Amino acid sequence: MESTKLSMLSRILIAGVVTLFGALVAYAKPISPTEIRVRDGDTIVAHGVTYRMIGYDTPEISSRWRKVERMRKLWP
Repeated sequence: MESTKLSMLSRILIAGVVTLFGALVAYAKPISPTEIRVRDGDTIVAHGVTYRMIGYDTPEISSRWRKVERMRKLWP
């Protein structure tokens, strides 16, 4: 009996989370390409908010990193 209650509670909780996620996705608005600006290979700005993607190895635009990028090419 106790495991049935837990199972039912788990199902209700999962259904609630799925419903909430669906509502959030439905609320999301698409972003026009004119509203996005790319700062460098792993940083973008959308609606005035800066997003930095972690884990991507991309060249940097700023001059202080260019030397580092050239040096990385020398390493095997």
